[in-house]
Amino acid sequence: MNLKIKKASVEDAEIIHQILFLCGKHLEIYLNLTHWSPPYPLESIKNNILEREVYLVYQDDEVIATFTLGTIPLVNYDITRWKVSANKAMYLNRLAILPKFQGKSLGNWCMEKIEEIVRQANCQVLRFDAIDHEKLLNFYIKLGYQKLGLWQLKDTRGVLWDVVLFEKAL
Repeated sequence: MNLKIKKASVEDAEIIHQILFLCGKHLEIYLNLTHWSPPYPLESIKNNILEREVYLVYQDDEVIATFTLGTIPLVNYDITRWKVSANKAMYLNRLAILPKFQGKSLGNWCMEKIEEIVRQANCQVLRFDAIDHEKLLNFYIKLGYQKLGLWQLKDTRGVLWDVVLFEKAL
């Protein structure tokens, strides 16, 4: 498996949107989860590319996944919920792997690369939220992330979702 990552540019927004669309449909059909269906608006993705660090994951020359990182937490996060004291934290959003590539340890590979990026940015902790689904939560726990309990986030449609907050000191 020949994998690599690169930072996305605004020109990549449509492929990111397509990945989120396909992942959203997969989550809706197989797990009855609709938090990514419809996907994030294309304009929001373009803004993220300009304001944060959005990455593409390639297998050979094919884009197969995406994730977003930034040092500014989502506005909805209650910063008192985080347990690890850190001068600088990184926040992960929208780790998405195309459905046909899921189940092949790519999530593990992506999380390793994300942790490398976090360390290179001199951040001491990685934080994120994950939808409250047992299989997904167990994935992050096995990677050593501390589960900090439920939180409710409002999506772009105004719908509230139960998510679990996670963090890991790096």
